[in-house]
Amino acid sequence: MFNGIHFYHETIRRSVAVFGTLFNDITILRTDNTGAVKNITKVPLSYGPKKKFLARIDQQADLNDPKIAIKLPRMSFELTSLAYDPNTKMQKGTKQSISNPTPTDVFKKKRILGPVGYRMGIQLNLMAKNQDDALQIIEQILPFFQPDYTVTIKQLSDKVKTDMPFVLNSVSIADDYEGDFNTKRTIVYTLDFETRVRFYGEISNSAIIRKTVTDFKDSTSNKLLEKQIVVINPFLADPDEAYTISVDNNIGSVSETVTLAVSNGALFSVNDIIIGTTSASVGQITAININNLTVSSPSEVFAVGETITIQGTATTDTVASVTENW
Repeated sequence: MFNGIHFYHETIRRSVAVFGTLFNDITILRTDNTGAVKNITKVPLSYGPKKKFLARIDQQADLNDPKIAIKLPRMSFELTSLAYDPNTKMQKGTKQSISNPTPTDVFKKKRILGPVGYRMGIQLNLMAKNQDDALQIIEQILPFFQPDYTVTIKQLSDKVKTDMPFVLNSVSIADDYEGDFNTKRTIVYTLDFETRVRFYGEISNSAIIRKTVTDFKDSTSNKLLEKQIVVINPFLADPDEAYTISVDNNIGSVSETVTLAVSNGALFSVNDIIIGTTSASVGQITAININNLTVSSPSEVFAVGETITIQGTATTDTVASVTENW
């Protein structure tokens, strides 16, 4: 869709799974007439709509039969809504850098589109056949929500973490017991939660800036006044590694070469000193490739179209193009 790039970050799946883990260790305790503990039962929890479980329960002849699959009490949870959150709106096309756990190119970094915020509704249903079981479950949940409980989850990679608050909006009770004493009774507590999720787009690569070169020139003559070169050391350092920054502001003192294209390279020899008549730049030829002269550490920036002269001679030529080599 859109750009044809497939991506899937399991945002909703991960968020719903995290919500479920909050309630997977709830137990109920049953005692006899003397107050002695008879047994402790872990309340089963599964994903699914409330109506599905209630329909299955209605079909069971005996909820105490150990052979049946549906028992009470039990809990279920389900995703109920998903709506855009305008309070988290960011500028369209926003991208952010993320860590690359297995970098294949030290000159590139990962960037991802987004995030875009949405509000997600999740419903938790507690089903029991007697009120005491239901109250034991509900009292193990409510003290932790005032009205929210925040969980830190991992997104995209181990280094990208987000605080996800689960807010308890409402609690409702349904006890539809009607009929004679043989009619099955199911008490249902419904807890409605809301949380915020962030959706990200595709992951792309972008270049890592390891060196910058800034030329300061006279606005009138275009003459180079100063050249600033900033380099990280070591040059291949990872963003998480320790590195230093080296700055050089002196023209001609840095390890720099330029390639000058001329009309007749045979006029020049290696080690010749050449001078630009317009820029007044001075440099030494270190290599010649047909009509391309490699000049080391020029004092100024050679200008396209200017005449260059070999120092101490009358030999001249014209600069057709200038290429800086770093």
